[in-house]
Amino acid sequence: MTGLTTTTASAGFLCVIPQKPSPTPPAQPLPPNYRPPKDLEDPCISRIGAVTNDLRKIAQMVHGRLTGYDFTSQKRHAFPGADINPRGQSFGQAISRLGKNGFESSTVLGIQWSHLEGAGYQKKFSDGLWYHVIVAFPTDPRRPTPQITAHCHATNPTGLAHFLDSIP
Repeated sequence: MTGLTTTTASAGFLCVIPQKPSPTPPAQPLPPNYRPPKDLEDPCISRIGAVTNDLRKIAQMVHGRLTGYDFTSQKRHAFPGADINPRGQSFGQAISRLGKNGFESSTVLGIQWSHLEGAGYQKKFSDGLWYHVIVAFPTDPRRPTPQITAHCHATNPTGLAHFLDSIP
């Protein structure tokens, strides 16, 4: 037991009395060529041109229209994305169109993983970026899907690397 002294009190109990700890040595300076590791999602942040182009393609695939991006040149974050107006199509039509364009249901350990607001689909594009698309559940099955969202991931959105990177 470093830094502790044991003694027997008058009643015969073992007591632990802390001693004054020795100071820890100062941290060593970082080497001059040290660079901290890049953010795992850096490709989505630094390649906004490719992300914008891919988001336009997704909107075309689902026969929707981009209604707004959630990023600007001043406000960048790890998962840049956009809202897509589904133009009155049903939930089933939107999902069918994603499937015809190579998107797969987002699954974790073989179980479909969805957001509370809709069903998730994912695909890796030829530029190496992954996209996670969420087709919103309609409030009434007879109504069209209210919204589609898509956002970029630099890794598989349901993969281990993404999961580990999401832990604070």
